[in-house]
Amino acid sequence: MYQRSADMDLAPGDFVHVIGDAHVCRTRVTPMEEQLQKLPKPFPILMTNTQKKDVDSFVAADFKLIGYDPHQKIGMKMAV
Repeated sequence: MYQRSADMDLAPGDFVHVIGDAHVCRTRVTPMEEQLQKLPKPFPILMTNTQKKDVDSFVAADFKLIGYDPHQKIGMKMAV
């Protein structure tokens, strides 16, 4: 994610992540191939406490993730 400036009065829109140097280390090629074979699952829904208006007043309990169903973990070794 790159953010040069921001207007805070706009409605939420798309999140675009720009990567300047994307790479896959040798130790991660097989796990990445396994991950690419998995079919995407439906996106979860993030529910927030809509009664709060001050962003600094939110705590973890004010957020609920509904319908999160991840695939099983795929282990990847750290390249050193």
